[in-house]
Amino acid sequence: AVVSTQSTGGSVRIEVDYHSSIHLFAMSSSTHTLNTTQKDERRHAKHAAAGGLARCTEAIIMFPIDTVKTRLQFQQKNARSHTSYNGFFDALKVIIKEEGLRGMNKGLPIKLAYVLPASGISFLCYEEVARVFHSIPSTGTTNRYWEMTAPVLGLFCARTIGSVCRTPFDMLKSRLQVQGALHKDFRKYSNSRQALVYIYREEGLKKLFKYANAALLRDFNFTMIYFSTYETAKTLQKNWLHQRGKRMSTLNNLVSGGLAGTLATTITIPFDVVKTRLQTQGTLPLNEQKYKGVISAFKRIYVEEGWRAFTRGLFARYLYIAPASAIVFASYEQYKSILDGLFPS
Repeated sequence: AVVSTQSTGGSVRIEVDYHSSIHLFAMSSSTHTLNTTQKDERRHAKHAAAGGLARCTEAIIMFPIDTVKTRLQFQQKNARSHTSYNGFFDALKVIIKEEGLRGMNKGLPIKLAYVLPASGISFLCYEEVARVFHSIPSTGTTNRYWEMTAPVLGLFCARTIGSVCRTPFDMLKSRLQVQGALHKDFRKYSNSRQALVYIYREEGLKKLFKYANAALLRDFNFTMIYFSTYETAKTLQKNWLHQRGKRMSTLNNLVSGGLAGTLATTITIPFDVVKTRLQTQGTLPLNEQKYKGVISAFKRIYVEEGWRAFTRGLFARYLYIAPASAIVFASYEQYKSILDGLFPS
């Protein structure tokens, strides 16, 4: 407050300028709010950047394995239009021999184009919801485990929107990946521009979004299992290390990410097979395009190829997703540390 004093004889008169006090208080609050907003914006930007960079790092390193996985899931029993592989190592050998490294990485630019922004948003949502729920005081075992799993709920909206928006890119990527498996007479395009133009002219723009429900079915279940397992494993390790006076290391983040990816992959592999079949069947001749939707694909695959067909590419997925998840979370934490050093809050 702004105070003035006047002395009259033996008494002291104090006058307070309330208008000035209120004005100064408002200025102080405004400055505090501005600083808080700036800090929040900087934190959001760092989380989004770290998430996007982490996913791009993983994509560049692991993409060849994803190509093999897609080829294995794409192949159908008794199909005449494409090559059939006898497992992961046979596919890897044939692709490298016939197409080289370029064939192994076909579709990578498309993936990077959507992974950077989409992953940045996903990790931003994850961190913000995790921060809110972890700030809630824990009053018992139930609340503690609620804090570990509750952040996953915040990813639902972000993942739903992300899956739908990513579907066109994912379809283009998958179709480019399987071109090398098709016999020469059935190959329709060799790069993303040709693929986009062909799909637009021959199938229509809506085709790019047609199987968004298949992507959402896989992505939603995968995300729920993935992040809840990661958060649980990380929290359990923190508690275990805290009792021994130690701190979390990169190895601990690798373990948490690897466990999360392995469990999520095992449970969601049937959805992944169906998604791949639906998104890539447009590359086949009309007599081999037999799936009308998700339910139709599940039924026909089971009837014609048996339940084992739903595990096709699982070994490749293990080789991909476990180390990929470990790379993502470890590099994410590393990128966050680097960005915190460069741009302190």
